[in-house]
Formats: sequence, structure tokens, C-alpha cells
Amino acid sequence: MTKSKRIWNVIEGYLFISPWLLGLMIFTIGPIIASFYLSLTNYDIINPPNFTGFSNYKTLFLEDKLFWQALKVTAIYTLGSVPLQLVCGFAIALLMNQKLRGMSVFRTVYYLPAVVSGVAVSVLWKWIFMPDVGIINILLSRVGIRGPNWLGDPSWVLPALIMMSLWGV
Repeated sequence: MTKSKRIWNVIEGYLFISPWLLGLMIFTIGPIIASFYLSLTNYDIINPPNFTGFSNYKTLFLEDKLFWQALKVTAIYTLGSVPLQLVCGFAIALLMNQKLRGMSVFRTVYYLPAVVSGVAVSVLWKWIFMPDVGIINILLSRVGIRGPNWLGDPSWVLPALIMMSLWGV
């Protein structure tokens, strides 16, 4: 292969990846840099940004108590939902590859989350987690357990949200 042919191959390669590189620069790297710059300013959208340095980060880490609570809740949610989604997704994938009777019905039910609207899904979850007549609490009452107020009790809302995150699996 001649040197000019190799150079042309390199140029072609860069031409082929240039749309992706352009998209990366405009839609990912650009907003990251802009967000970092704005995090170093006092900016209220109406007035131009006023550079303050790292004072916003000092306030965030040292003075804002809700930041640490939000970080804790996010960590608990992530550590609860991601492994469950992985395990459930893997189990469903294994099940869908089995030669079982009724698999076509299961495959149809499996794709329901993709075609059901968000409003219907939210009504469904509200119905499932209702404190008095929700499906989960009715099933718990059948075995003698009084179910909690899933979406109204701060100690139970996070497990309810983790269960809801499994809908898209």
C-alpha cells in the first residue's frame, strides 16, 4: 500500500467519525464545560453570571445538610435498584430463551411496559401501593400483616420506588 493510499484511508476514517465527534463536542463536552463554568458563578438566569470561584462548592459540602441526605438517598436507591434490575433482567432473558409452553403469551406480557402510556403506569402503581385498598396491602392482610402507607411514609417510599424501577426490566 502506498503512502498516499494510507493517508487517504486515515482521512476517510476521520471523515466517517466526524459526525459522531461533532455530536460529542456539541451535545456532551460543550454542556459539561458550560455547566462547570456556571457552577463557579452566581447566576440567576436574568443577570449575567458573576464569578464566585469555589464558594458554591464550599456551601454545598460544608453548609447544606440536604445535600448529604440527597446523596444518601441516591446511593441507597442505586444500590437497591441496579442489582435488582440486573438480576431480574438476566432471569427474564434466561426464561425467554427456554422452550416452554405459553412462551408467546409471556413474551407479549413482557413487552407491555414498552407500549403502555406513562399515565396508565402511574395510575397502576398508585393502585398497587394504596394504603387501604392497594393490591400489595390486601395480599399482606391475607397473611395477617398490616401493610404500610407505601408512598406516604418516608421510611417506605424508597423501597416502593425501587420496586417501581423494576417495571422497565
